[in-house]
Amino acid sequence: DPDAIVINENELGATVGTLITTDEDVNDTHTYSLGGSDADLFEIEEGLLKLKDGVSTNYEDKSSLVITISTLDSNGSSFVQSMEIIINDVNEQPTDIALSSTEVNESFEGAIIGNVQTIDEDTNDTYVYTFSGADADQFEVVDGQLKLRDGVEADYESQTSYSVTVTSTDSGGLSVSRDFVISINDVNEPVTFIRLGSSNQVSVDEGVESSFIGSINIDDPDLGEERTFLITGQDAQYFEILDGNLQVKSGTSLDYENLSFTGTDSEGNFIKVLYLTVTVIDSGGYTAKNNFQVQVLDLNDSPYDIKLSGSMISTNNYSGSVIGLVESYDQDQNEQFTYTVDN
Repeated sequence: DPDAIVINENELGATVGTLITTDEDVNDTHTYSLGGSDADLFEIEEGLLKLKDGVSTNYEDKSSLVITISTLDSNGSSFVQSMEIIINDVNEQPTDIALSSTEVNESFEGAIIGNVQTIDEDTNDTYVYTFSGADADQFEVVDGQLKLRDGVEADYESQTSYSVTVTSTDSGGLSVSRDFVISINDVNEPVTFIRLGSSNQVSVDEGVESSFIGSINIDDPDLGEERTFLITGQDAQYFEILDGNLQVKSGTSLDYENLSFTGTDSEGNFIKVLYLTVTVIDSGGYTAKNNFQVQVLDLNDSPYDIKLSGSMISTNNYSGSVIGLVESYDQDQNEQFTYTVDN
């Protein structure tokens, strides 16, 4: 039937069918020739109409072929038949998977990575995507977009890239797989707090130049980031921060006796406390600040002088007579002294 001729696409040298000439002359012989727009694709071998060796069809390029077949009998009489050969669309295996982007910013839950596309000659086919590999459980495809699963966010400081194999399976069960490395972009994340010790209240001994006070703790996930510290407040002039540590300013020591009582301890005793505010600024301009208290502890200072009022002994003085008043000079108030005499 010239109106119901079908061949499968992609089949090299596909056979169309056997040619039969209807002729009242029994046992006559016939010679066939081809014409039409697609005749150069075909040949006739031993009465079979077929595609030439090495020739195949592609439904996606052309859905049918048109030829004419002339049959000539031994007496020179002929007949011409036009034929449309329908090309059957056979499911073809997808050949590749394309992804519009292979990077994702950290710290965004369910972040979209890019549009995913299956390369396939079959137009309008549908695909199911599955994942394998080290980080397969982090991904999903929604509405043609590869994304992190809901509730999943990338963290550059923990992992700088994802490795995943994406498999696309078409409606006929044929599939293609491709490996992807998804780079994680390091996004500046805000610093959220700054602390000194466990309670923001520390103590330091007086009289120690450039004394270490405590380490400044900040909550900033960005590793190796450059940060700036600012010290303000009523007693800021006594302090500096070096390498993330709060210390008494270089070349300076605290003198307990020259400071005022500014607070009380848990038992109600007056203590000498210095007050400061530290602000940290990260490279993206995010800031955090906190107020700190530094209690200055009194250490025993050495006496620095002795004075004697009276320096003469009368020949009439008897044993135990008072010569004069001995007075010790010491920064420590209400100190008691013991004296020895070396002569």
